[in-house]
Amino acid sequence: MFRLLRAWDAERELSPADFQYILSPRDAFSQARIFYEISSDHYHYPDNISCHDVPRRKSGNLSLFSAPDKRRQRGYADNVYDDTQRNIDEGWIIGIDTHAQWDNRRNPFSFDEDSNLVYDCFMDHYHEWFESEVRKAYEKCLNNHNGRKPAPTVKQAYYGDAPVQHTQAAKTINSKAAGRLLAAGGIYNGNIEGFQQTAQQLGGDAPAGYDQVMDNKGLLIVGASVIAGATLGRFGAVSELEELSALSKAPKPPPSDLVNFETRQLQKKFKHAVDFNITGNPNSEGLKSFEQALKTHIDDPLTQQITGKYRWNQDVYHYYNPETKIDVMTKMDGNFISGWKLSETQMSDLIGDGNVF
Repeated sequence: MFRLLRAWDAERELSPADFQYILSPRDAFSQARIFYEISSDHYHYPDNISCHDVPRRKSGNLSLFSAPDKRRQRGYADNVYDDTQRNIDEGWIIGIDTHAQWDNRRNPFSFDEDSNLVYDCFMDHYHEWFESEVRKAYEKCLNNHNGRKPAPTVKQAYYGDAPVQHTQAAKTINSKAAGRLLAAGGIYNGNIEGFQQTAQQLGGDAPAGYDQVMDNKGLLIVGASVIAGATLGRFGAVSELEELSALSKAPKPPPSDLVNFETRQLQKKFKHAVDFNITGNPNSEGLKSFEQALKTHIDDPLTQQITGKYRWNQDVYHYYNPETKIDVMTKMDGNFISGWKLSETQMSDLIGDGNVF
């Protein structure tokens, strides 16, 4: 069940494992509008709440398909709505649902193979205080549980319910062992700066592993030469170095790779192809051109991904380009729904409420 709580309450009320189910500020606020009374219209003196309080939870049977609260019209103050949104954005209030399946597009926190808390906001950027407030709460919570770290996060595939099976190669890519291997390679090849840059590009725990061997000035730490010789003495170490260096330079897959375009749905929505400068008939060639135009739109650097609603009752991802005014929608599992050039009213609803009707 979705709930809101203050960050300083989370350290007492949550278990360490719960922190992986904290929602991104965007998703938390989207659900808060459904399950909590965040409009000032719900509050009258002396029931007003302070700027850092969690608003009241709504009563009755509610679901993600229920109509969300809206902000008062522009020009009218709505302190509860604005304070709640700001508190969620800055991490003073967090949204969490420990009963939902972990999703890297909704849950920016997870536990790596060493059970360390990792922050990775999928294709989004949030206020820096959000991460720091959650981390502070987690450290205090962990201390309250005698430092017992939870198990690594079970991550699900983008499509279907099968857990992602992390291969040994994937575990090696950004682990501390990989960082140590790169440091050893830098020593061995006399290219410390180049291998340090590769460790930083790999991210994860690779930089920390590198720093176990080298200090921040690129100088050997005591015993590092022994580590280097032992590490490179392992079978296959040179080929592993080549693989790690190549992987760090590999481009990330485009966002459209996460979208599934079914032929039947493309046919149903071909009427909007003209908005993508596609003309002709919905034959094999026309559908192929339509699909490619949709992918080009999704992958455009100006396109923004917005978690929201379609017709108020369906959770979707919006891929909206403010320059072309075109929005493409997909289901949460990545299946294409539709896309077209929005009207002024639709643009206002999307930007203000995350909904397109």
